[in-house]
Amino acid sequence: FVRGDAVVDNLADRLGLRKGDLLGVKDKLSSGDAAVRLALGETQIIEENREYFRNHGVDMDALVSADGSDNSIKRSNTGILVKNLPYDTREEELTKLFHVGEAPLKVLLPPSRTIALVEYGHSSDAKRAFKKLAYRRFKHVPIYLEWAPLTAKTSGPREGSKNNTTAENDAVETKESSLADQQDAEMTVDEGTVSATIYVKNLNFRTTESALQEVFEKAVGGVRAVRIPTKASVVRTDDEDAKLLSMGYGFVELAPPELAKKAINKLQGKLVDGHEWALSISSKQNQKQKQGRQGDTSTKNQTKLMVRNVPFQATRQELLKLFGSFGTLRKARLPKKFDGTHRGFAFVEFLTAKEAQTAMASLAGTHLYGRHLVLEWASEDDNDLDKLRDKAKRDAGVMARPQNKRIKFT
Repeated sequence: FVRGDAVVDNLADRLGLRKGDLLGVKDKLSSGDAAVRLALGETQIIEENREYFRNHGVDMDALVSADGSDNSIKRSNTGILVKNLPYDTREEELTKLFHVGEAPLKVLLPPSRTIALVEYGHSSDAKRAFKKLAYRRFKHVPIYLEWAPLTAKTSGPREGSKNNTTAENDAVETKESSLADQQDAEMTVDEGTVSATIYVKNLNFRTTESALQEVFEKAVGGVRAVRIPTKASVVRTDDEDAKLLSMGYGFVELAPPELAKKAINKLQGKLVDGHEWALSISSKQNQKQKQGRQGDTSTKNQTKLMVRNVPFQATRQELLKLFGSFGTLRKARLPKKFDGTHRGFAFVEFLTAKEAQTAMASLAGTHLYGRHLVLEWASEDDNDLDKLRDKAKRDAGVMARPQNKRIKFT
């Protein structure tokens, strides 16, 4: 969440302009494109934040795409995202603010000062700080805290050509070793992933998550998360722990992903609590990776975007200005209802696929009139004018249909 006033303050200070000049407002009269200018400014700030975090070993794309309501995303217990920061925030102020018990190991604050990442050395210190500072007033605004996604952490920061050369050599060695690993189909881990998840079958129902984690820690280490799915017991009992039963399998996430093969080699067939384990790379993870690769190839030549969650006060001209900043538009369409108002979504077609991909990547986290624009690649069904017109006619017919009233004779 990036504050609009922080975006304006940042750009005005950097460019040496007044806020009114930046938004196209003069003598309290707006030029009509203030919302578009603010959206483009937010897009620039987000791109700069992405580059800053990338140079410090953090994947900003994971931070942006992670929705707090999605429980499937594994999150860190030591890293805290700090959002809704004002522009005059300083790193020293955040370090002092988050010094709850123990000082944080590091505080990453990009030059835009709109978002920060605070990392603690121990989970207990992070939880204490999170509980105390969530929604606390900082300067003149409340700060929003969120546990950082685990997938946001990459192999490490990029700090110079020497480090880059070392990283390239490491990447070559990793690639060569991965080619040998691909001979075993069950242990294939897609190149470029941050972590790998192992599927453990034939668990004893008494085996706990802590016991499962202890075995992997002793064998290979690098355990990020452990989960054993449970189900409700059909037998009623007063014991709270007995109400949930293990389903006999579990998942262990390891990082770096090279540890997955090592763990399978060491623990395959291991006897724990009287049960012989069967280990393999999680098929769900491999399926997601294949779908991602297929999606990349299928959208490589796409030029049409579907824009959802378009604010109802937005106009076609504003969409032309916003998306036209990333390339030449072939057409832009804002479907309307029978009463003249639009339906809350739009279709934008670029001249080339490269321009469409640039707009898709740049505007993924942009807000227009305070609403987050949701971008998708348009399908053929989405562009079917006849279907949209038929739906509009049906809606108009329902509204115009006379209501039958019963007449009472007295």
